[in-house]
Amino acid sequence: MKALIENIQHYSLHDGPGIRTTVFFKGCPLRCRWCSNPTTQNMGRELLQKPNECLGCGLCATLCPRDAIKAECGPPRVDRARCDACGLCAASCRGKALLMAGQEYSLDEVFGRIRKDMLFYRNSGGGVTLSGGEVLAQHAFAVELCGRCAALGIHTAIETSGFAPYEHFRALALVADVIFYDIKHLDPARHKELTGQDNALILANLERFLAETDKSVHIRLPLVPGLNDDAAHLEAYGAYLAGLPGVPERADLEVLPYHRLGKDKYAMLGREYGLGDTPPMPRAEAEAAVRLLRGRAGDLKVFCAA
Repeated sequence: MKALIENIQHYSLHDGPGIRTTVFFKGCPLRCRWCSNPTTQNMGRELLQKPNECLGCGLCATLCPRDAIKAECGPPRVDRARCDACGLCAASCRGKALLMAGQEYSLDEVFGRIRKDMLFYRNSGGGVTLSGGEVLAQHAFAVELCGRCAALGIHTAIETSGFAPYEHFRALALVADVIFYDIKHLDPARHKELTGQDNALILANLERFLAETDKSVHIRLPLVPGLNDDAAHLEAYGAYLAGLPGVPERADLEVLPYHRLGKDKYAMLGREYGLGDTPPMPRAEAEAAVRLLRGRAGDLKVFCAA
């Protein structure tokens, strides 16, 4: 069994408890305007370009079998419509100005990387987080990987939007120790406008899972200025969560203030960033949103990301 992985990040501190290894799966059915991991969206290898690292040797243009790279004065120009992401240019780039996003790994290869960090997990109470992209896009691999981790007592967490067949979500959620579940917007039309998909499947999967199982779910709201931070939406959001099965005993809500850490990745992909120069959300505004949510969410625990 194999999966397309964008990155395996060691010593992660923000994707669950303790020191963690985060596995970023490639492929996602959503296209969130604020996505900080655009290199994980497409289900396929992609060429990244870092013009400032280019040495100007022109080797990449010579090697490209599809004539997709033109050597010019300065960094080469990449014709992405012609590029088939074969990786020949990146493999030969002396300055590492050309890189590939996405590598196929076997289950043994990923698990081997995870096992090397066992000491960190034991000493910090950490473990492994499966992220993306959307981990459910390659759910069978993720289920098997979680099972192997469980056999060695390695704590596991998943980060998901829940946009997948319920059976896929349920299978993975039941073998993971922690479930982080993103709900970007409550209104289906607005959700589709912001992410490319409506939220019917996302909400239905969460409601059914909470009703059918006894597992806890950590719900997360990426809070983006001007998109989903208005008072009317936050009040409706809090009221919806308060009415979910198992709330507040088996769910809480973490607010994730908008940041721009992934903006440069869009340029590396030859794409335009969807939010332009939107500034990061000030902490005071995020905390005000938390207070508003608490006012409508009953006894649900609501807090802001550190």
